[in-house]
Amino acid sequence: MAYSKVPSDHIQIVALLDGESGYASAKNGFYNKQFKADNPNLPIVHALKKAGVKIMICSQALAENGIPDSIVDPDVTITLSALTDMVVYGQKGYIYMQL
Repeated sequence: MAYSKVPSDHIQIVALLDGESGYASAKNGFYNKQFKADNPNLPIVHALKKAGVKIMICSQALAENGIPDSIVDPDVTITLSALTDMVVYGQKGYIYMQL
């Protein structure tokens, strides 16, 4: 978008984590207990947040994977349902891109 000279105030990005990608939102303490290492995704999560990206995690995915809400990094918003959010943001004009 920058290459096409789209002004940054015209760019709104929402990253919606679902399924096992919920581990990317975990604080280091929890992640370390699960994988014996700090969460390598947190620097990316923090950089995206700083760049203005809204990062959300589906609470149903958290529950399915046994990830308690309390360990989600503060830069990530817990949302009720990824499926519902895709519809809600679609109605607001957002485009869905699965990555």
